[in-house]
Amino acid sequence: MVRENWEQKRAIFNKLDFKEENSAEILSGFSVRLASTFLPGGEKLSVLYAPEVRMQNVNYGFAFPQLEGLPVKFEIISSEGISFTYQLNKILTEPVSPAMFIIPQNGFRIMSYEENLELNLGYRK
Repeated sequence: MVRENWEQKRAIFNKLDFKEENSAEILSGFSVRLASTFLPGGEKLSVLYAPEVRMQNVNYGFAFPQLEGLPVKFEIISSEGISFTYQLNKILTEPVSPAMFIIPQNGFRIMSYEENLELNLGYRK
């Protein structure tokens, strides 16, 4: 994915108006604060975030740029009442082995972001 793909992917989150709630707790070892908003479809979104942890590169993959800190847990409650929860378990600070970035020589093909979107659209039909 390139920067423009990330911007497209997170566009829905860029215009959200979060409201801070009076909540402070410890989660996954982080002191977190709670902020909530509603998505354009009416789904409620609640995010627990750690203000003391800042993303070094906010241009890639950062879903909630309005919140000044790392999202540690977030929950989306659909208009049908179904709850989806995502939670950070830990952050590893050890160096990542260069071997993690070696692309295998066969047995796969590289797919563009656009091709992946087409597959996802086909899945939803």
